[in-house]
Order: sequence, then structure tokens, then C-alpha cells
Amino acid sequence: MVGKGSVNHNSRKFNAKNTDPERTHLNISFCNENIRTVYHELFDEAQKRFNEKQTRSDRCIDDYYEKIRSGKQEKPFHELILQIGNCDDTAVGTETADKATEALREYFSGFQERNPHLRVFSAHLHLDEHTPHIHIDFVPFTTGSKRGLDTRVSLKQALLQQGFKGDGKRDNEWNRWVQSEKEVLAAVMERYGFEWEQKGTHEEHLSDYDYKKKMRAAEVAELTEKVADLKEKVADKQGDFKEMESRILNYDKGERSLDDLKKELDTSPDYALPEPQGLMTAKSYKTKFAEPLIKKLKKLVLTVLARYFEMADNYYRLNNSNGRYYRENQRLESDNEYLTAKNAELQEENRQLRAENKDFAFLRKMFGEERIDNLMDEARELQKKLDASRRDAMAQEKSLEEAVDLSAGKEPDKQDPSSFSGPSVIAYTLEGRKARSLPVPSYKGYGAGDVSVTIMVNRKGRVIAARINENDSTKDDQLWEFAIKAAKNSIFDASPTAEERQLGEIVYRFVKQ
Repeated sequence: MVGKGSVNHNSRKFNAKNTDPERTHLNISFCNENIRTVYHELFDEAQKRFNEKQTRSDRCIDDYYEKIRSGKQEKPFHELILQIGNCDDTAVGTETADKATEALREYFSGFQERNPHLRVFSAHLHLDEHTPHIHIDFVPFTTGSKRGLDTRVSLKQALLQQGFKGDGKRDNEWNRWVQSEKEVLAAVMERYGFEWEQKGTHEEHLSDYDYKKKMRAAEVAELTEKVADLKEKVADKQGDFKEMESRILNYDKGERSLDDLKKELDTSPDYALPEPQGLMTAKSYKTKFAEPLIKKLKKLVLTVLARYFEMADNYYRLNNSNGRYYRENQRLESDNEYLTAKNAELQEENRQLRAENKDFAFLRKMFGEERIDNLMDEARELQKKLDASRRDAMAQEKSLEEAVDLSAGKEPDKQDPSSFSGPSVIAYTLEGRKARSLPVPSYKGYGAGDVSVTIMVNRKGRVIAARINENDSTKDDQLWEFAIKAAKNSIFDASPTAEERQLGEIVYRFVKQ
């Protein structure tokens, strides 16, 4: 689940009513860093590079944390909360609660390594409430950005850099990442005797009101992002005008006009999206608020361009610049046409979704909720079987043996392991199954050599047991420990037709650090 993110509550600087102060000392604190210190660590150098490029002092960033905290585009940090069971089966003080605690410990031990673009600064495992659960607070960051700071806060881009690409509003990067983390936790849980019972998501049974509210909120978020992009383009235009100071005779007058325009853009309520009113539909909100605002911003962009030409009273000196701005305007017009088309597509999609939701509600009313729910469950089970069959067919066409270069940190490649150059490789063999995740061992030592691990994999693709093949492995207890830990965290394709307990092998080659 997603938390609101209260670091003071998580670290127990204050106790809520649902906590037992007499058990607070049992809580486990993995880390508790000051978020401002983390921001300085991540972004100070990027902030310096950004400021050095600016020609206007008012565009420089004094405090990046305050900029993000006071802005509306990104949250300063995000929180993930994970719990095993509930108060009925894993109540604190029971044996199952102790197992759940150890499982959560093991899960968190690999969190930062799995998520290099999610900087964890606060993580606490609570045992002073009804059920053991863990709070993980992190700052998402992306590198190599061409807009703003080259290293900046961005949840979407951070997850994209980690390989999670969404496919629509409901199947976005965040949801895919959360599902992946749940699967990792499920693999750990299984080693402690817990089974992940997936009961579906609450979205499958949203009320008509909640469904419309969720759809409208998604549209508002998307439109807000588009408005922000247009505002940023206006700001870029202002920076370009500044560069032409030495060549424009009436620059002072134009600069004052642009400063007034900037203040109006930042402060005027005419350029801010209001909150939706009551049960206003997405279409009504778009027509009444979003479209007029975008129209105003378009007019504003045209006004900026007009003032640019008013400032340029020497045609021959500005001839080259005029050509550049003309091409840029053509690009903006093309972008605007694309946004218009996407809005039309979105509107049609929402119309269809509302119609489908209405039809679904009608069916539940006519035939009864229980009957419809049973039919939906049967349909989902059938889809799972079809998906499993499709994955099995694809798996048969691929190589049974793959390798990954540890030094490069890449996903498994389709080449034969013998074809890899360099001393650091992972190779595996599991008949008819393909690896989905082969964690790189967190190895820091002076030993080197090969370690062969026999693995037992269930039909879900989880490694449920692992042991060292001593005769085929370098004698080094440290290497064996790292290999066993990495092997147990490996994940393979699920296969309902595979053996219930299938044996395979993973070979790790360690190089001296």
C-alpha cells in the first residue's frame, strides 16, 4: 500500500493512538536520515551546474528541496508500506508474527540494491501495532535529464530508468513497480511458510462514484502536467529574449513587459486549474476549465512571440534569430496539434469507459452481484490459463541456458555463457524455464572463483531451496554465502505444466574486488 509519508510518526518522534508505547522499543529502525541532507547529497552538484548555465539570476535555484516541497509537480519523497497477514493470523507476539518480521527484514535487505534510483532515507519495521509492517520512505531521482537539473526528482523517470514502463493510466510505472516488489516479498514469504493470497485489487469493484472520481483525477493530473509544460516553454522564451539584450534597441521596455507577464502567469488565478466541483464529469471539467486555460496559455505564447518581434527593430541583425524562432514555433504548433489529438482520444476513451461501467452496473443489478462476481472470477481464471499457456509456448522457443555480465549490470542475454568475455558472469540451467530476475550478489571481498548452486523452483517460478555443489565450487565460505543469498532471490517464469519441484543450477563466477 501507499502511505502519506509521516517520517516523524514512522520514527516514533510522536506516538499515534493505535500504537503501544510499551512495545515501541521492539521496533526496528533500518535507517533514519535527514531528508535535507539526502537532497544535498543527490542534487547539489546538479543544482550548481544548472545555475552556472543561467543568464538571469531569477532563474537560479537557491534551495532545490524547498522548490520541490513548495511545488505541485513532484512530491519531495514517497512511501511504501508492506505488511504480511493481519491481526487474525500474524498478531504481534505470536510465532507467525516473528516469522513475518524476519521475512520483512530479509525483503528490505535487498531493497536499495533492487532500486538504485529510489534513495531510501527512512525505513522502520513497526512491532508496537497490531501486525508487523514496514514503512519505506525514499526520494526518486533520475539522471541525464535534458530539462531542468540533469539529476532531478521524478518518480516516473526514476522507475523508467529501472525498467518499469507503463501502458496507460491504470497500468502505469508505479503500479508495475509495486507489483514487482510484492512478487519479491512473496518469494521471501514462501521461504518462511507464507503464501501470497492475491484477492485482486479494490479497483475491480469500485463504486460508480469512486470510478468517475478516479478517472477525473487522472485527467486533471494529465492536464496539469500539460499546462506546466506550456508554462515552462514561456519561461524558456523569456530566457532567449535576455540573450539578445546587446542587439535590441528597446530591450529595457521589453524586459519590463516580460517581467510583468511572468508575475501575472505565476500569481493570477486565471492561469491555475481549480479543483473539480462535486460530481462534475471529466468532459464538463475539460470544457469549463481546462480548455479555456489552455486557450489563454496559447494566447499568452503568441503574445510573447509578438513582443519579441516588437523588440527587434533592426531586421538585419536579427535575421538569423528570426529563422530559428520560426522553426521553433512550427515545432510548438506541431506539439499543440498532437496534444489536441491526444485530448480527443482521451475524451473518447473516457466516454467508452463510462458506458462500460454503466453497463456493468446494470448487469450487477439485473442478475445479482454474486452471479456477476462469479462470472468475473471464472473469466479471470480462464485468462490466467491462457496467459500461462502463451508464456510456456514462448519459453520453449528460447535458450535454456543464459548468462549475464555482472560488471555491466544488464539483464540476462540470449547468448551462450561460453561466448562471454571477462571473468564475471552468471549462468543458469532450468529446463523449459526462463529467468525473470537474476540478482547480482552484493560481493565485497578478496576471494575469487566459481560457485555452483543447485536450486529448487516451484511452478510459480520462486526458488524455494538452494544448496552449494561443493565438488564443483571454489572452497570459500564467504563466496558461498553470497551465492546462496542471490540464488534464493532469483525469479523464473511461472509454468503450471512444470514439475511441482523442479531442479536447476545457477553458476556464479566471482572476481577479486
